[in-house]
Amino acid sequence: MAAGKHFAGSRPTLSDEEVDAVVRSAMERARRAAEEPLYTLSSYDPVKVSVPVPCVTDAQVDLALSSMAQQAGADESRLSDADWVRQAFGARSLDELRAGVRNDLLASNMHDADRRKGALCLAELASRLQEEVPERVVDEMRQGMRAGLEQDLAQSGLTVKEFCEQTGTPREDLEQSLASQAREAATQGAALDAYARERGLSASEGEWPRLLGIPPVQLAEVARQARANGNYEALARTALRNKTADIVVTECDCTYSYETPQEAEDRLQKMLRDGNGTVTPGPMGTSGLDASLPLV
Repeated sequence: MAAGKHFAGSRPTLSDEEVDAVVRSAMERARRAAEEPLYTLSSYDPVKVSVPVPCVTDAQVDLALSSMAQQAGADESRLSDADWVRQAFGARSLDELRAGVRNDLLASNMHDADRRKGALCLAELASRLQEEVPERVVDEMRQGMRAGLEQDLAQSGLTVKEFCEQTGTPREDLEQSLASQAREAATQGAALDAYARERGLSASEGEWPRLLGIPPVQLAEVARQARANGNYEALARTALRNKTADIVVTECDCTYSYETPQEAEDRLQKMLRDGNGTVTPGPMGTSGLDASLPLV
């Protein structure tokens, strides 16, 4: 039986409380729809972006190797000991280890570039929005982001105050960052809504597992609960926005601008001066390392 479909007589019956929640949610959506403008874009052509790709320099590889040696409880002088390199990292020689680290850094940089591509595409699409997003929508987005942050921190046993104290982040800076991110997300969401409407896009409930990361076996229950608590339309809207974003990125006119070795060296030296130059790759050959320098 297809997801979201039911044979006659098999649809679950909502309680009176669930029916009331659905009605209240529908009335609230109608009120918000009347207040929110019909968003339009200045152009619906494919977006055009240029994605920077960092260069991996010898200095960056040396920095990564030094960091790896320190994590293994030694200093970088031990890297000249082939037996120690083999025992600590499973590499037959320093040259092999260096080549593996370089490949990992290159792969990480390309992964970051592809992730940056999506962000650049959405930013470009949002720049075409012709209407202002109401402050109420931005504030709701900010509150949602803050609630998500609080939930994530709670899972680590931290409050927002404790997080700020441990990271040395002023509370005002955190709130300003949330406000800025909320405005950016709300603007991008509005632009995606406009693009989807112009293109006549839709996202069926059956697409939710891919678009929302819902396990297929849980789809029917998630949809039922969403209907019961009045969140169904919000989930459907998020799914459509995600689908639209995928299309915008897929159809974009993208070029890659590759950093020169000198530009990379200048960037690395600046990071070292600023105290942000630690590179910590994982075991050689792994793809999950956090070893690339941030894009600028």
